[in-house]
Amino acid sequence: MNKLAIVLSILISSSSLVMAQDPELVQVAPIEIKASNLINLERALPEISDDKIYAGKKTTAVELKDTPQITTNNYRQIFSQIPGLLTSEVGNESHSSFSYRGIGDPHESFNLLVLGDGFPLNTDPYGYPAVYFTPPIESIGSIEFVRGGAALLYGPLPAGALNYQSTPASKEPWSFWSKQVTGSRNLYSTFNSISGTKDNVSYQGYFHHRHADGFRSDNSDYQINNGNIKVRIATSDMTTLRFSLDAYNSDHGEAGGVTKADPSALISEDGVVPALAQYDNDRFQSSRVNDRLRIERYVPTLRVNHRISSDASVQVSAWGGYLRRYSRRQSQGSTPAFGGIADGTTNDIAIQEFSTFGSDERLLQNWSGLGGEHTFTVGHLFTGIDSPLTQQKGSTAVSDAGEIQKKISRGTIANSLFAENLFRVSDDFSITPGVRLESIYQDIEEEKNLSADPAAPLRSDSNHVLVPLLGLGSAYRLTSSVELYGNASQAYRPITYADAIPLGVGDTISEDLDPTHVTTYETGIRGNPTNWINFDSSVFYITFEDQVGRVGTSIQNVGKSTHQGADFSTTFGIMSLIDDLRGSSSLSAELGELSFYNNLSLLHAEFTTGPALNNTPQYAPNYIYRTGLIYFNDDFKLQFLGSFIADHFGDDGNSQEREIPSYKVWDLLTEIPLSTTKCSLVAGINNIFDEEYYSRVRSTGIEAGNPRNYYAGVNIRF
Repeated sequence: MNKLAIVLSILISSSSLVMAQDPELVQVAPIEIKASNLINLERALPEISDDKIYAGKKTTAVELKDTPQITTNNYRQIFSQIPGLLTSEVGNESHSSFSYRGIGDPHESFNLLVLGDGFPLNTDPYGYPAVYFTPPIESIGSIEFVRGGAALLYGPLPAGALNYQSTPASKEPWSFWSKQVTGSRNLYSTFNSISGTKDNVSYQGYFHHRHADGFRSDNSDYQINNGNIKVRIATSDMTTLRFSLDAYNSDHGEAGGVTKADPSALISEDGVVPALAQYDNDRFQSSRVNDRLRIERYVPTLRVNHRISSDASVQVSAWGGYLRRYSRRQSQGSTPAFGGIADGTTNDIAIQEFSTFGSDERLLQNWSGLGGEHTFTVGHLFTGIDSPLTQQKGSTAVSDAGEIQKKISRGTIANSLFAENLFRVSDDFSITPGVRLESIYQDIEEEKNLSADPAAPLRSDSNHVLVPLLGLGSAYRLTSSVELYGNASQAYRPITYADAIPLGVGDTISEDLDPTHVTTYETGIRGNPTNWINFDSSVFYITFEDQVGRVGTSIQNVGKSTHQGADFSTTFGIMSLIDDLRGSSSLSAELGELSFYNNLSLLHAEFTTGPALNNTPQYAPNYIYRTGLIYFNDDFKLQFLGSFIADHFGDDGNSQEREIPSYKVWDLLTEIPLSTTKCSLVAGINNIFDEEYYSRVRSTGIEAGNPRNYYAGVNIRF
C-alpha cells in the first residue's frame, strides 16, 4: 500500500478533452466539454475519446499517414514508435506474437488485448486469448496503445490494450486505391479498396491477398485472403450507426525449429545418432515439413453512438461471428522435440471452433459539483463464447483427418460492470478513480478421451470467479503543453481452457487455481513544449502474482515476479527546429520535415517466489531501443529505422538452449510519387545489413529471423 499511496499522490496534468467521435467524416456532434485552457498532447490519446477516459493513463497514439507505407504487416516497423512493445517475428505470418515488459509468453499474444476499431481480435479473451488475425496495415490509419489502466477500460488481458484504428473513408463520393507489391521469396501482395461519402452515408470496402514461400527451406509458405466492408450512417445530427463485416482465411506452413545441440551428446543407448536440424549448418532448414495451420474467421460488428444532450452520450457496440482453427502436426517419432527432424508416421490434428457474441454499452455524463466540472462514465460488457475442441489422430504424416481421440465442449459467459470518474480538482489537476468487476463462468466437459485410462471418468470442470479491479490515475499540468501523469491499476489473466483441463496425458490441475493478478504503478512526464519536440518518459513497477504454470504434471499457481524499469520516447522535427532557430517557417514548408525519433525501454524483471526463483521471466530483455529518421513532404517519404534488442530467454527456466542473443536490425522504406499524383512507387529493404538473429525460441527449437529481403510495388489512386 505504501507504493500505491506514493503513486496516487503524484500530481499530474490534464490532457485535452476530445469527446467521443467516430474518426470518419460521418459523425455525431461532440458533447460540449466544460473545461478551460485545454491542451492536445501529440503521441498521447486525449483525456476523453470514444466514451472512454484516458486521463492519467500512459498511452501512445501513432499516425501512419506521415510514414512510408509498410508491406506484409512487418510489426517491427509498425510499432517502431511505441516503446517497450516486443514483437517476436513469426516467419509465416500465421499470427501475431507480442509481449510487453516481460508479462507472459508472447506466443499468439496471449497476454495482450488486441483490438480493431475497439472490437476484440483475441479469439476468446478469457479461455483462449490467441490472436490469429490482424487487419492489413494498408487499412489502418493509426495505432493506439494503452498501458496500466487498460484492464479498467476493457477487462483482460494484463499487458495492455493495442487498438488498430481504421483509415477514415474518403470525403469524395467515391475513390479507388490499388496497391500491388512483389518481393523476395515469391512475395505477392495486393490491396484493393473503394470508399466514399454521399450525404449522410460513408462506405468502405477492401480485398487483400498476400502469399509468399517464406525463408525456410520447406513448409514456410503462406497465403492470406481478407475482405472487409464498412458502412456508417448518420441518422440525425445526434446518432451515428456503424456496421462492418470481416471475412478472412489463411493457410500457413509451420517449419519447426532448429538447434545448436551437439548430436554426439544425444546418442541413444543403441548407438543411434538423432537427426537434428543444425543451426550452424543451415539456420533456415526445416525440421517439420508437414505441419500446417489454417484459420477461417467471419465477424460482423455494429456500433451506435447517440448524443443524449450536450452533456451526455451513449455508445452501444455488438459483435459476433465464427472462427475455426485447424492444425495438423506430424508426430515427433524418434528424434528430440527441440530441433529434431520429425520422423513420425502419424500426425495429430486439432480443430477448435469459436462462436462468439459480445456487447459493450457505455454511458458518458458531464456533471457539475464539488467546485468543478467533471466527467463520469459507466458501462457493461457481455461476452458469450461456445468453443468445442476435437483432436484426431491421422494415419499418415500428411493426413487431413483421422480417428477422433478427444472431444471437449467448452464455453464462457462473462459479464463486467465498470465505472470511472474524471474529477477536475482545478484547471491544472485531475484525479480519475476507476473500478471494474468481472464475473466469469467457464464450463468445460470431456465428451470423449481415448488417450486416458479407460477406467477413469471423463473430466469436467465448471468454474465461476469474481475479479474486482481498482485503479487511480492523476494528471497535473506543468505548462500549457507539458504534463505529469501517474497511474496505479490492477489487471488480471483469466484461467484458460488449457489450464482448467490440461490436454497432456496424466496432467492434473490444482483444486484452488486462481486467476493471475497484475498491479502496475507508473508515473511520468510527457508533452510537446515546442513545435519541434515531443517526449514521454516514465518509470514503472509491476507485480505479476499467482502465475499459472507446471510443476511436474500438475498445473498450479507457481509464483510471483516483479518488473521494474523506465520508458523514454522522443521525437525531434529537425527542419522545424532549424526554422525555430532562424525565426522562419520557410525551410520545413519548402523542403518538408525530417523527423528523428528514439524509443528506449529499460527493464529488470525476476521471479521472487516459486520454482523459477531469481530467474528472469521469458521474453524480458533488459533493453529495447528503436531509433530512426523519417523524411516526408507532399511528394516523397523515406524512413530508415533500427531495432536493438538485448539478449533474453524464451522460457522461465532460463535454459541455455532457449537463450536468445542480442541483435540489431535496420530497415529502409520509401514511397515515391510518379509524374502523376495518382500513382506512386513503394519499396523497401528489410534487415538491410543482413543481421543474423533469432526471431524467437519455441518448444520445437530456434526460429531464425528473416535475412535481408526486398519488395517493390505501385499504388494507383482515383
